[in-house]
Amino acid sequence: MWAQALGAVIRTYDPRDKNVADVIINEISSYQPSVLVVNFPNNPTGAELSQMELNRIVDSAQDYQVKVISDEVYRVFASTKESAATILGRINSSQT
Repeated sequence: MWAQALGAVIRTYDPRDKNVADVIINEISSYQPSVLVVNFPNNPTGAELSQMELNRIVDSAQDYQVKVISDEVYRVFASTKESAATILGRINSSQT
């Protein structure tokens, strides 16, 4: 909401989409955003990304120098407790 109020263009994705990783990757390549916010596991849908899907998204973000913010506040409720922090550290540290 604040980003939009400050003039940022906001693109969204449906976390319930079976191909959400492909949708996000397409958005990255089409719009080349400055920042990507991923919210998985998602509340209220419970949607999750596999580690492979997250890797693909991060690889695409790295190709386009997109900063990634991962909102994992509901990680404790996920089927896997594996955090995205290690993967995101790879991309974000290479761009600072």
